[in-house]
Amino acid sequence: MRSRYTAFAKGLWPYLAETQVAPLEPGPTLAWVGLTVHEAKGDEVEFTARYVEGGREVSLTERSRFEQHDGRWRYVTGRSRVTAKKLGRNEPCPCASGKKLKACHGAD
Repeated sequence: MRSRYTAFAKGLWPYLAETQVAPLEPGPTLAWVGLTVHEAKGDEVEFTARYVEGGREVSLTERSRFEQHDGRWRYVTGRSRVTAKKLGRNEPCPCASGKKLKACHGAD
């Protein structure tokens, strides 16, 4: 799960395609600022990944299912929900850099 989060953050679409069952079309590379794994049990992982976009902190919470293929875990499917909260430009950036949002991930 953590390697897929890192690949999303860096826009490593070939790696993401290799680590899931269904075909994958590349998408935008977002300003990801955090990952919290809530539970990993058997073939399921529940996590929250956060990114900043347009002055909002967007949280994607998902329960993902993985399968092993040729000794490697691959993403199969997930049930997700997305929430967003507006951030003030002078608030601390959610990436924990210690900078204000406007000087960090808020510089759109």
